Amino acid sequence: MQIIPNHLQPKSKLVEIYLSLLNNLTAGDKLDIIAFLSMSIRQPDLIANNISTTNPDISPFFGAFESEKTADEIIAEIRMARFTDRKIEEL
Repeated sequence: MQIIPNHLQPKSKLVEIYLSLLNNLTAGDKLDIIAFLSMSIRQPDLIANNISTTNPDISPFFGAFESEKTADEIIAEIRMARFTDRKIEEL
């Protein structure tokens, strides 16, 4: 286990979370991210424009669940779909 010096420790929980995600990336991917982050500091307008035009719209993945059914009907449907074949031994 490597011991990381205090001055290199993450300063916030958000940085810690991102670092944990980066652990699974290849060296090339990490270098691409470093280049992208460096460019975003030097030319933030260029990055903001590229992000808005190159990323697909993900807004449909967020928000409330839409259905014609009422919440009670959906709950009843879920409960009816459940089944169990557990057999509990007698003590």
